[in-house]
Parts: sequence; C-alpha cells; structure tokens
Amino acid sequence: MENTKNEIELIWKELSEMDSLFRKVIEIIPSFDITDPKVLPYGLKPHTRSVSWIVEQVITQQTKYHRKELNLEDVIIDLPETCLDDCEIKKGGKFISSTSR
Repeated sequence: MENTKNEIELIWKELSEMDSLFRKVIEIIPSFDITDPKVLPYGLKPHTRSVSWIVEQVITQQTKYHRKELNLEDVIIDLPETCLDDCEIKKGGKFISSTSR
C-alpha cells in the first residue's frame, strides 16, 4: 500500500513539473505560423494528422529547441509511433514524464 502511495505521489509531482514546463513553453510561443521553420525547426513528420497534433509537435519541438533556456538537459522527440509519450525530458539527471524510467 505504501509503495502505491509513493508511486501516486511521484506521478503527481512529475505531472506538476510537466505542467509548469509546458506553460513556460507556451509563453515562449503564444501564437505561431506552422509554415515558419522557426516554429517547427525539426519539420513536420510525414504523417501529419490534425491541428491538435501539429500544436503538440510545435510544443514538443519548441521544448527541445529552448531546452537550455528551460534548464533541461535533453528533450528526445524522435520516439516510435507506438510509444505512449510524445517526448522524453531529462532534467536533474533523470527523465521526467508520465511513464518515467
């Protein structure tokens, strides 16, 4: 029971960190033109799906692009399509995400 409680607390802590991080990214890019390479510096994947998917790509790519400004060690965005996460973020020597390593 205690282990489950600790896992839940860790999940809430990491969700809070992610929320804070992505709010900072949104402040960097309050609006954007998807044809501007400054917005999508790593390009669109060939199977672009929807507007929400494009916004997700903008946020994850901008997080990677501004990683130093956001005090992140690394942001991995080239994950397999079967992966549950859209990106993996390394901060403080560990990866933070909803499915942490």
